[in-house]
Amino acid sequence: MAWEENSCISLNMQLIAILSRIGVELDAPDYLGSFDAEKIGFVHFDEVSGVFEQNDFNWNVVPSDHTSKEFNQLYNMVHDTLKTHVFVFNFEKQADSLRFFIKDKFSTTGRRVSKTSVNKNNFPHIYRRWLKEVKGSLAVEWEDLAEIGIYDCHFFLADLMSQDNSTLQENLSVLLKKDHYKVNTGKVQGNNTYLFANFDFNDGQMAHKLFWQRYKRPPRSEYRDYILERADRLRPQDIRERHGSYFTPMIWVEKSQEYIARVLGENWQDDYVVWDCAAGTGNLLTGLTNRYNLWASTLEQADVDTMKERVSNGANLFGNHVFQFDFLNAPLVDYTTKEGVFQKNSSKIYRIA
Repeated sequence: MAWEENSCISLNMQLIAILSRIGVELDAPDYLGSFDAEKIGFVHFDEVSGVFEQNDFNWNVVPSDHTSKEFNQLYNMVHDTLKTHVFVFNFEKQADSLRFFIKDKFSTTGRRVSKTSVNKNNFPHIYRRWLKEVKGSLAVEWEDLAEIGIYDCHFFLADLMSQDNSTLQENLSVLLKKDHYKVNTGKVQGNNTYLFANFDFNDGQMAHKLFWQRYKRPPRSEYRDYILERADRLRPQDIRERHGSYFTPMIWVEKSQEYIARVLGENWQDDYVVWDCAAGTGNLLTGLTNRYNLWASTLEQADVDTMKERVSNGANLFGNHVFQFDFLNAPLVDYTTKEGVFQKNSSKIYRIA
């Protein structure tokens, strides 16, 4: 916070010196602003108004001298306030948020700027802006989380599916809890033990607050399941390719079921058990009606959480028919290797069936 505090305090000193020399009554501004080549910061006048009410203060001191007695006096007065009430924007990374702030706070008509609604068409674009403006402010070791299948898109979904800064969908693998994120790392790794890890912000949540003031959260109810179904679209391309994770368009879903019916007959959903062993977020099962015969597994627990969230929102699937399983590498049945090592199956569908 050094830049924000020092710049705002210097600005206060400059402003009061100018007003005192003019010797006239002027209306106080709504905000004070200070900027350099990289950032611009604003603080509401009311938050620091006490600074201007001092009588025994030498306002002729050079404001840029951050070692002076006067500067330190002001620093001690407003240090705590500036931690939470300064709005700081990076010109390059937060240009859109800065424009929104200026239009919203300094409108000559007095009208507030409308927030943008998140819908099924614009959520990938909003995610890319989130990557640029917010991701860097999260105190997260991304490489460590990637090893257990948690990526930045899961933090974005926790943000997006929130109201009053708290994630509504408790089944998501990452949850926003007001001023921090919560990840059940035990659940993600397939353990029954609850091992919660909390992740904070490294900027006092400033970039996060400034970004989400532009958008309405959560999306309308009719868009939420649609967005969760297509969560794969938000993953990095290399991750999607490595895991074979691609969103299946509905026209392909319908065609696949049409072709199956031609081969197995019109009663195939009652006569056969359907197991999508690389289900992703479960889109390929859309439209199937006999949920007693439907099973879904996927490589990552985060996708399991997404599917179970869809179930809670009305998807035609039983939550206990959805599980994590690596069908390319994990054994489907118990067996003994050539070396005599016993390998127990990890397939939930086999053990239950």
